[in-house]
Amino acid sequence: MTEPILLKRPIARLDLAACYASIGERKPDMAHRFRLDAETTLAALARNPGLGEPYPVSDPRLRGLRCFRIKKFKNHVVFYLPIADGIDVIRVLHAARDLRLALEEDL
Repeated sequence: MTEPILLKRPIARLDLAACYASIGERKPDMAHRFRLDAETTLAALARNPGLGEPYPVSDPRLRGLRCFRIKKFKNHVVFYLPIADGIDVIRVLHAARDLRLALEEDL
């Protein structure tokens, strides 16, 4: 069996780094756990893209968008598109943000 494909858009990489830094300012140990749990969650989604819930959007570039909360960090949401043999991570956002607005930024 081939390794699943896990693509991360540049803005998703920035999102992950910002989440890590924000958590790390207050709790460095928790930031490390966030990074590990985020990577574990992304790998699980790449293996099984159907785990996430469909997320309705009006932008046709995001048709088929799905979302899933990061294991043990339920306020952080992964938004991704299923692709052949994996996923394309669009954003990783804190749930307190205006998610719809953030998803339309920088596409």
